[in-house]
Amino acid sequence: MLLPIASYRISHLAKLQPFCLNCSTLLSWFTIYCCTRTLSNSTEASLIVIALSYFPWPDRQRKDSSVRLFLLFAALSVIVRPTAALVWVLLCCWHLQWARYTAQFRNVLQTYLVIGMSTLAISAMVDRIWYGQWIFVQLNFLWFNVVRGGASIYGTHPWHWYLWQGFPVVMGTLMFPFLLGAWRAKDKTLLWIIAFILATHSFLPHKEFRFILPTVPLAMHFCGLYFQELCSRPSIKEVKAMLRSSCALHKKSDSKEQTSEDCGSDKKPQDEGLKGEGDEEARRIIEEMSALAQEDHKADSVTKERHEAESAGQEEGPKNLGFDKDKLGVKDGSSPDSLEALQEQHHQARLTKARVLTTILAVTNLLPALYFCLIHQRGTIMVTKFLADSAAGLHGKTDILFLMPCHSTPYYR
Repeated sequence: MLLPIASYRISHLAKLQPFCLNCSTLLSWFTIYCCTRTLSNSTEASLIVIALSYFPWPDRQRKDSSVRLFLLFAALSVIVRPTAALVWVLLCCWHLQWARYTAQFRNVLQTYLVIGMSTLAISAMVDRIWYGQWIFVQLNFLWFNVVRGGASIYGTHPWHWYLWQGFPVVMGTLMFPFLLGAWRAKDKTLLWIIAFILATHSFLPHKEFRFILPTVPLAMHFCGLYFQELCSRPSIKEVKAMLRSSCALHKKSDSKEQTSEDCGSDKKPQDEGLKGEGDEEARRIIEEMSALAQEDHKADSVTKERHEAESAGQEEGPKNLGFDKDKLGVKDGSSPDSLEALQEQHHQARLTKARVLTTILAVTNLLPALYFCLIHQRGTIMVTKFLADSAAGLHGKTDILFLMPCHSTPYYR
C-alpha cells in the first residue's frame, strides 16, 4: 500500500494524473511478484519512492520540513537495505551542490548530519540488543558483498546483464510506454537515476532481478507521462498542424500522380496514392481536411484584414470582409466540419488507443504475475508443507535433513 500512496504524491508533484501513474505501477507484473519476495526489497523500493516525494527539487518551493522528511525516509531505506545508498549518493550530492549557494546551506548540512548520525546510532543500538554485541550491519554488508565478493557464491552474470536482460524482463511490456515517455519527457532526472542504479549494480558480479526493484516505480513515472499525453485532448493548434500535414501529404501525392501521367508511365500499385477502392474513404477525409485547412487560412487572412481596417479607422463589419460561417465550416460546435468536432474526434481516437493499450498491458502483465505468484518454483514450498504434515502425524521426535542450497526452502512448520 505504501508504493501506490508514494506514487500518488510523486504524480501530484509532477503534475501527472494519479490514475496514469498508479495504473502503470499496479499493472507491473514484477511489482506484484516482488511485493513479498523479499519484504526487504519491496520495503526499500517503497521508502525510496516516499523519500523522492519529499525531495526538495530546485524548481519547486517546498517547506523546510520536506528536507527532514526526505532525509528521514532516505536514511530508513539505507537501514533496511544498504544498496539504497546508491540512489541517495547521487541525489544528496546534487542537493548539497546547489544548496551551498543559498542562505540555508548551513541548516541543510546540519540536518544531514543530525538525521544521518541519529539513524545510524539507532540502528546500531537495535543490532546490539538482538546480536548481543556491537555490529554495524551496513559495514558488514559492504565488506562481504562488495569488498570480498562473497555474494558470488550465489552465481555471477556478465556486466551487461542488467541492460539487456534484467531491466527489460522486469519492465516486460511496459518497456514500450516507458521508452516513449522517457523520449518525450522534458525533465529526465529520474531517468538519470535509473541509469545510475543499473550502472552501479552492473559492477557487482552477483545479479538478481529483485535488486533493481527500486527502478520500477521510477520507470512508471515515464509510463504515466506517456499515458497522460495519450489521453489528453489535442489542442486547436495541434489539430491545425495535423490538417496542414495531411494537406501537404495530399498535395505531394497529387503532384506525384500528375507527374506520372505527364510522363505517360504506367502506375504501379504503390504509386496510386489513395485511388484504390479500399482507400476511397481515407481520401475523402483528407480532401475534407484540405478544404478545411484552406478555409482556416482564409479566415486568418480575413481576420488580418479586419485588424488592418480597424487600425486605419475604417468600420467594416464582418459581412463586408467576407465572413461566412457556412463557407468557413464553423456553423456550430457540433458541426462535423468544425475544428472542435475534429478535436473531439482525435480525442476519442486517442482514448480508444489508450483503452486498447491498457487492455494489452493488463493481459500481458497479470497473466505472468499469476503464474509467477502461484505456480513458478512452488515445488520447494509444497515439499516443505508435505514434510510438515507428515511429521505432525508422527508421535515423538522427528529429524529431517535438508541437503539443499541456502534460501532454497522455507523452513516453516
